[in-house]
Amino acid sequence: MKEYDFLQILESISVTGKNVKVELENCLKLRNGCAHPNSLKIAEHRVNAHLETLVLNVYTMFI
Repeated sequence: MKEYDFLQILESISVTGKNVKVELENCLKLRNGCAHPNSLKIAEHRVNAHLETLVLNVYTMFI
């Protein structure tokens, strides 16, 4: 299953809300943009914010 589809399912079964889904979609787009060689450059603060979003909205759900 593709990650994007998984996010749609999580919202549809009320595991996440719409705002969380939108933010996680943005994280997915950033991850995809950084995953392959290209001209995109991001700084340390952007990486920290990305990780913080994932920790707060994904990982803490399972602790």
